[in-house]
Amino acid sequence: MLSLLRVLPYSVRASNGPYRRKLPGTPAARDNKLRVRVQIEREHYLGLKAYFADIARRYLAEELAMQLYCVPFEPYAPVRRQMLNILRAVNDRRKSAGLDKLPPKVLRYRRRIVKPFQTTNESTNIIFFETGS
Repeated sequence: MLSLLRVLPYSVRASNGPYRRKLPGTPAARDNKLRVRVQIEREHYLGLKAYFADIARRYLAEELAMQLYCVPFEPYAPVRRQMLNILRAVNDRRKSAGLDKLPPKVLRYRRRIVKPFQTTNESTNIIFFETGS
């Protein structure tokens, strides 16, 4: 079973897959559990990658690091991999221009915890709508 839902700017996929823990040298076995994978939607990802590749040579390392850290995506594992690919492209551009590379610590690795039934969050001005009676 494979389902794909695009919730801009995310792509959410649910599928059965070979995710059972395996021993070295043995093939992965299907466990028939439904797994959810959240990543940046392809169009957004490619646009983000092109943007950062474009500014990689023009911005100071500190400014670029701040922009990478403040990208508005929660760092789920697939999102982290996508962001590391963007960082790799940025560092390739910076290296070819003779500039310093950015370390992986410029990316956010921890998700922000959000309470689902919280009515307001004053620190980020996020408003959540409660459903029910």
